[in-house]
Amino acid sequence: MFAPDVLVARAAAAGVKTLGLTDHDTIAGCAEASAACARHGLHFLPGIEITAVTGERDVHVLAYFFDVDSTALRGFLAAQREIRGNRVRGMFARLKELGMPLDGEAILRPGLEDPSVAVGRPWIARALVAAGFVSSVNEAFERWLGRGCPAFVPRGGASPADVFAVVHEAGGLVSLAHPVLVKHDDWIPAFARQGLDAIEAFHSA
Repeated sequence: MFAPDVLVARAAAAGVKTLGLTDHDTIAGCAEASAACARHGLHFLPGIEITAVTGERDVHVLAYFFDVDSTALRGFLAAQREIRGNRVRGMFARLKELGMPLDGEAILRPGLEDPSVAVGRPWIARALVAAGFVSSVNEAFERWLGRGCPAFVPRGGASPADVFAVVHEAGGLVSLAHPVLVKHDDWIPAFARQGLDAIEAFHSA
């Protein structure tokens, strides 16, 4: 992970002319990235990757061209962060019941204090490693945190349609991120009827 100004400098050195920053569930880095793009002569696109939920499955929605000062969007993202935090707290509670107590509030604090930081299961996995309960992050997910595992808590949050609506209200466009990983092409027609503007066409997978 790079700070926005470092990311922009590397992109400029690689010959990038237009750059969009799409952090997960936060736009806190957009101002810094925009300023860095101006210094390096790049065209900046405000962006974000928002996690929606349908059928207890994550659906990542890319958003571009929106007004970063939109009150509705900022309020929506604050609510998303609260949902993330509550899910992680639920996992800490389950781990405690399983004999693996962790200082959940201390681990969560950076994410609660800094809106540019997205709290998630990798934080718990690293804490489990540090506490000696597992030997690796992979083991943490395979034994405890993965779907169907004892400490897993399903994600809650906005539906894709709700995400589309709030981004459109902020003047933006929405694209389905990495449909190859979603593995539900059958969902795309319904998403299109709900307001999906595009799908991501290229992915490393």
